[in-house]
Amino acid sequence: MQLFMHYFMDSIGNLYNAVVREMFRNSTSINITIILSIALGLLFGMLGFKIFKLIIALGSTLVFGIVAWAAMRINNSPQEMANVITALSALGGAFAGYFLYKIGLFLQGFIMGGLLSILILANQKVDMNEMINIIIPIVSGVGTGIFFVVLSKFMTILYCAANGAFLIAAGIQGIIIQSSEGNYNLIMKLKGELSWLVGFEFIFLVGIPFTVFFIYWQYITETNVTNHNENKIKEINTV
Repeated sequence: MQLFMHYFMDSIGNLYNAVVREMFRNSTSINITIILSIALGLLFGMLGFKIFKLIIALGSTLVFGIVAWAAMRINNSPQEMANVITALSALGGAFAGYFLYKIGLFLQGFIMGGLLSILILANQKVDMNEMINIIIPIVSGVGTGIFFVVLSKFMTILYCAANGAFLIAAGIQGIIIQSSEGNYNLIMKLKGELSWLVGFEFIFLVGIPFTVFFIYWQYITETNVTNHNENKIKEINTV
């Protein structure tokens, strides 16, 4: 279990570092990243429930691919085989996420719940090879997966709203950082009394109101669409 977690987190770290290096390669890349971050944030936040199958498919693609890659690393599989299995697993995740979205939703909840319990157990420095400490993440994962499926509408809206808010906050933070280029006074302030503007605190403070707004927006628009469809059906039935 510990070995799997090591390779799993290592795979996530490598993917994150590769993306970050590409996005912040130069000023042009940074500007494009900021624009895409805000645009995707608005898309996820305002239309997330309408395109949730696509969003779940993207999330499932990453999760399945990373899990497969970690499993291949544990077994010391040849590089070519690891690449093929990872690609096939990612495609399978995309298929499950889009066409069998409730399965994709369950699996994302399962992995989230399992990983959270593993991280908590690891933080307590318990022996992850003991049977009870293997069962706990499985039970936690199943429970979280079922929770995701039962409350699929709410969890989907919350998931999209939170991610959209995070992307917008990150984009705004990127604008602040970019505006400091060549401005010595602002750079010093960002290193001093305004350091919270370039930290997670800023993401959190800006993200919460955006998340609340996006949840409200998606529920209102979804309710309006549902009422409109019901009225259409009533009109057809009365004809």
